[in-house]
Amino acid sequence: MVDVKDLLQMSYYELAPFTGSDGDKRFRIEKKLSDDDSGEKLLMVSLWFGKFSYDNTSKDDIITHTEAFSYDGLSAIADWINSTNR
Repeated sequence: MVDVKDLLQMSYYELAPFTGSDGDKRFRIEKKLSDDDSGEKLLMVSLWFGKFSYDNTSKDDIITHTEAFSYDGLSAIADWINSTNR
């Protein structure tokens, strides 16, 4: 189970993506700018199953979810990771 306290501080995501795993569930959390003209900062999580890294997994096998760039958004991402199954 992924706990929000294990997902690092928000300032980390300003600099680099964070990758982690829970069993055969793999995930990558990163900062993303919104697709509209607002340029709003978001947190995007990519999730896939298996033993391969993000770069070595087919993009067709990766699902994504986006939340606000905030601690509450990070908490929602932890909940989403925990509730997503094959």
